[in-house]
Amino acid sequence: MMDEFLTGKESQATAQQDHHPGESSWGKLAKKVTSWNTSSKRKTMDDAQDSRSAKERRLEPGSPQLLGVFQPPRCLDLAMFDDHALSPSTNTQLSLRADSWLRLFNETIYSSRYDQLYKQRKMNTIKIAILDSGVDGTDQIIQQNRSRITYRDFVTDSHDTPNDFVGHGTHTASVTLGIARNAHLYIARVVEGSKLKDPSTLAKALIHAADTWTVDIICLPFSFPRLARELQPIQDAITHAYSKHILILAAAANHGGLQDVAYPANQAEVIAINATDGEGNISHFNPSPHDSSVLSVLGEAVPCAWGARMDPFRVFARKSGTSFAVPVAAGIAAVLLDYIEHRRVFWTEDQRYLASK
Repeated sequence: MMDEFLTGKESQATAQQDHHPGESSWGKLAKKVTSWNTSSKRKTMDDAQDSRSAKERRLEPGSPQLLGVFQPPRCLDLAMFDDHALSPSTNTQLSLRADSWLRLFNETIYSSRYDQLYKQRKMNTIKIAILDSGVDGTDQIIQQNRSRITYRDFVTDSHDTPNDFVGHGTHTASVTLGIARNAHLYIARVVEGSKLKDPSTLAKALIHAADTWTVDIICLPFSFPRLARELQPIQDAITHAYSKHILILAAAANHGGLQDVAYPANQAEVIAINATDGEGNISHFNPSPHDSSVLSVLGEAVPCAWGARMDPFRVFARKSGTSFAVPVAAGIAAVLLDYIEHRRVFWTEDQRYLASK
């Protein structure tokens, strides 16, 4: 099951929808993707920034604000990945639900009609950037899809052999490859361990993804507790990418309902991604949604590549967390954009006008 899904050799997956207060299934994601991709009139970034409330910025009550830059907390935690706090996804029932979701998704999406549409259009492949711990170039799933991957190491500022000493980036990349079979991945290694040493590294990767790679989707499968002064270069880069009409998806965090959505998922330019199990039930580790821009997709017991560097004798793993819901959401968005790109050439002027609204 996992081998077929990750290598893209067999159809396996589908989305079941389950609506909950303050959250939404990928039906709403389709609406957001369409709006992002076809809108000819977008608010300026100044308007977007002016409209943000202190709540959206997660400004603590009484905190000073200087020229839009917020004071950092006394001890700034730059840990990017918090999936380690979750117990291993060994629950058989959760695994069966995830496999069922993936099987139904693929049976629905990757039908003969979709394949026929894709074969008719060889250009404009949807491009997805994943900013993470890199990717393990020795992993068999990555090797099988090497032609679909562009890699750059922003930690060492090189184009060396793909590396991932954490495993997180390999996990998320393999999930994206399985969901978005026709997309091209642009992997940016922005962290060496589990903590971000220099925020400018992540900011440079964001700018590169927007301006050089000209991607359609940016995945940020990580989070920070809140926006702080040290992270301002990242916020500026996110604002820049958003101005290019790029979909930006970020993990909402895994700290549960007693805390709010983390940064950068709590920003107006970013779509926060929460997790569900394979039957659409909301995951217990999701933070409380801060507004209607929080979306939920499969994020429990997700099958992914383990990475040969982590364990040469182990090929697959199952991971849970909003970090692993992000590549699922990105894959769904890529499929929608791919279909829109194909159909748009047949649109009338009236249809183009309606789609822009």
